[in-house]
Amino acid sequence: MEPRKQRLMPWLYQKIEEGRTPGLFWIDKEGLIFQMPWVHAKKKSYDVARDALLYKQWAINSGKYIPDRDEPDPTTWKINFRCALNSLRGYVNLVKSDEIEGYRRMQFVRRALEEQLELDQARAIGRKLLEQTGRRNSEGSGFRERNILRDLVDGCDPSWPSPVLMPGQATMLGGQVPIMSGTFIIGFQFWKTFSSWHFVV
Repeated sequence: MEPRKQRLMPWLYQKIEEGRTPGLFWIDKEGLIFQMPWVHAKKKSYDVARDALLYKQWAINSGKYIPDRDEPDPTTWKINFRCALNSLRGYVNLVKSDEIEGYRRMQFVRRALEEQLELDQARAIGRKLLEQTGRRNSEGSGFRERNILRDLVDGCDPSWPSPVLMPGQATMLGGQVPIMSGTFIIGFQFWKTFSSWHFVV
């Protein structure tokens, strides 16, 4: 299975929490305000290994750059990151931009972030299910279920209703697993909770 590609909001949140990317950190975690590097490449102090690392990491996550295969292109990395960030206007908002110091301060919209983190967790659970069904079924057995799960994991639309993760929910087989509304998997039992479908395996 190919490495999981995260959407920008949960990916960026995870990077801030990890605290290992230079220039990316919380300004006000409670208020969901963070700072990220935005250094112009023509600035004398510009260091591509430091100042373009965030954009490089996003390029790797999104599959636009594969180390040891593709030529490094920091300019394109930043352009692609900016485009992805601009697509989230209304969900991740600009608080302050300082071109001289080389940073931007942004703020997550709480509801949008919570929904995207839940969706990201649901996709991770789906991948685990996909791996489990692949291991427990012989070649050709369970083919339809695995394909539907694969479509779910690889093609979730962030505009779909977000899953409701239940207390004590298992993350592997044998528990409740959230599935987007309108998704049907043959062989599983379903019931509906608010805007989300759940099934037990």
